[in-house]
Amino acid sequence: MIRADRQIWKNREVSRLLALVETERHYYQQIVAGLPSALLVISPELRVVSANERSFEVLNLPSEDVLGRRLADLLPVAELASRVAEVLKSGAPQRNILLDVPEKAGARPLAAGISLLQPVEGEEAGVLLAIEDLSAAGGLTAAPKRAEARYQDLLDGLDAIVWECDAATFQFTYVNRRGEEILGFPAKEWVETPDFWAGRVHPEDRDLVSAFHRAAAAHAATQECEYRVTAADSRTLWLREIITPSLDDSGKAVRLRGLMLDVTGRRLRQEQTSREEKLDALSRMAGRMAHDFNNQLMVITGYAQEIAGELKPGDPLRDDAREILSAADRAAGLTRTLLTYARRQVVELRDVDLNAMLRALESRLRELLGDAIQLEMSLDPALGSIKTDPVQLEKAIVGLATNAREAIADHGEVRIATGRSTISAEAGAALVPGEYATLTIADSGRGMDQEARKHLFEPFFTTKDPARADGLGLALVHSMAKQSGGDVEVESTPGQGTTVRIHMPVSAASVTPAAAPMPSVAVEAPPVAEPAIELRTVLLVEEEGGIRALVRKILERNGYIVLEASGAEQAQRISDAHRGLIDLLLTGMALQGATGLELARQIEQTRPTLKTIYVFGYTSRDVALASDLPEDAVFLQKPFSLDALLKKVKATLSPPEAQAAAQ
Repeated sequence: MIRADRQIWKNREVSRLLALVETERHYYQQIVAGLPSALLVISPELRVVSANERSFEVLNLPSEDVLGRRLADLLPVAELASRVAEVLKSGAPQRNILLDVPEKAGARPLAAGISLLQPVEGEEAGVLLAIEDLSAAGGLTAAPKRAEARYQDLLDGLDAIVWECDAATFQFTYVNRRGEEILGFPAKEWVETPDFWAGRVHPEDRDLVSAFHRAAAAHAATQECEYRVTAADSRTLWLREIITPSLDDSGKAVRLRGLMLDVTGRRLRQEQTSREEKLDALSRMAGRMAHDFNNQLMVITGYAQEIAGELKPGDPLRDDAREILSAADRAAGLTRTLLTYARRQVVELRDVDLNAMLRALESRLRELLGDAIQLEMSLDPALGSIKTDPVQLEKAIVGLATNAREAIADHGEVRIATGRSTISAEAGAALVPGEYATLTIADSGRGMDQEARKHLFEPFFTTKDPARADGLGLALVHSMAKQSGGDVEVESTPGQGTTVRIHMPVSAASVTPAAAPMPSVAVEAPPVAEPAIELRTVLLVEEEGGIRALVRKILERNGYIVLEASGAEQAQRISDAHRGLIDLLLTGMALQGATGLELARQIEQTRPTLKTIYVFGYTSRDVALASDLPEDAVFLQKPFSLDALLKKVKATLSPPEAQAAAQ
């Protein structure tokens, strides 16, 4: 009984599936029959196995005259049979095959596509041939017109300039719509103006382009080149041009066909990257030079102070020593300028009242500008304070006022204004979201062209007389703003003046200085030998031998016991071997084998009362390590005077209450 039930269920399920298959077959037959294209299944022997209703209409034959017939009899076009054979052999489909089928009234245009059909088990593979009658909608003459319209739409839709010209004269005979959209010149001007393109190429690239076009006409291969052109609105654009020659029977180029792609954005990004890499390399070089120079400068000034301290009052050599110190101070000023550009200083960011600074500078600025230039100041009373380096900000303001004076030929005006703005995360700006104060300095001078604006922040670029320029210009302003967490914007048009906007973060209620200011090494009084309150031991770690010897001499002369090391490993060994107390570690930040911070933490494990003073140079590593220090870290920044060294050591070793009283 169970077997009978299973058989009944099996028979019903088979019947249901067969009915479903038949329904789907009928459904797909209706779809295929209703398609606007002729569909024919062709056997490996190139005979028609199956065809839809549209096939009989396209071939203008009844079904009995189509099924089983050879393809060559139905469509006597040798190319079609060879294309079907290729698909059968390779399996790769072929599409958009244009055919002209001969008829009594003339050739009839057809478009065909061929694809391989997967064979049923036990049968050979066939192909599916799809045919569209291009003349069906409007007779034989409509097809070429539609094809031409489609071709033109395709060309105009490309995001590139498509052109054709005479190979001998380079006179354009065709250009698509993008030619006018990209460059602004109508197609008629391209075609009718003799030597049109030569006048559009950037003067510096004309020789390159001329040689490129000659090479394109002389060689059968495709040629490529990138160069600059001037658009109708005077903009400079970069184009990538690809040229393919059209040859006659003798192999000579008679026409050139090409594409022009607008690659201005990519080239500008490449140029920006190149400029940033160049500036970064110069920055590293400036930092390295300043670091090495300041090491030597400290030795010079230290011993000059030593000599001055040994000379009696009235001795003419004291004046000579003071001149040495004065020259060293001026040299230190030069390195500070380099370091500001190089962003290698560990700067002190302070709360600065920008409005108060401008009011204090007003009389100086008016004197600098002269009577012929009117100065207008508009200060926002709600501005608040900003967080920046006041020394560098003052230099930036005076420098921009000097630039404005140089840009104004005769009479003019300079406008200085302050304001406040909020930068949101949605704005997509380069600045970190937050509150910013903006200092705007605008002049009515001669302005700058696009080429000059591209190089504004590069060192040694100037629009002034080179003999009167300092060589760094806006590069210093830009570096100052960046170190303050801000940015600089410049707007300038030839004949319409220049506007510089410096954006700097508004200060919080309390600001912790990021670092100590770079002290002057100028004419300070020589350090007076002052014995320490009690004998204190200092572990001095300095890689530069001249500085190490000088610092040791000064510390020992002032009553300190000095243990010296040239690197981290030696310092650790000295600490391990020393049986007495070590009160102070005076160490550089970037050492061989470890950082100054790592060395201090290692020694503190066995000497928990150890105090530390960190000494900074100007290498990129020193600057990077500065951010790792705790907020209460004590440090000195080179070049420091010997007097500043002694004061820092004494203050660090003083009891906490004495340090608080000193502050």
